[in-house]
Amino acid sequence: MVKKKTEFLVKEMNWPIKAVVSKPVVLGLSIEKRIVRRCNVIKALMTKGLLGSELPSVSSVLYCTNDMFLERYVMKHDVDEQLVAELMGIFRGPVSTK
Repeated sequence: MVKKKTEFLVKEMNWPIKAVVSKPVVLGLSIEKRIVRRCNVIKALMTKGLLGSELPSVSSVLYCTNDMFLERYVMKHDVDEQLVAELMGIFRGPVSTK
């Protein structure tokens, strides 16, 4: 399972392996309940150009509480209700880890 999580974070999210292993606690997190859901939100934001060109750090995405994550990456876009609804759908929706 650690290998699957590491591969997802490095291959799917393009985080450097060094960034992942420097925060080993993230490898203990649930891939279905936390990792994939949050990463899908980040991917959606990046696709829309709302995060700039640089991927946020592993810890800022995965190591914070749900409330902190939602405030940092979803609710900050509250002027766009449709976007917030879309991101919340991604955050709460079904998960595919391939």
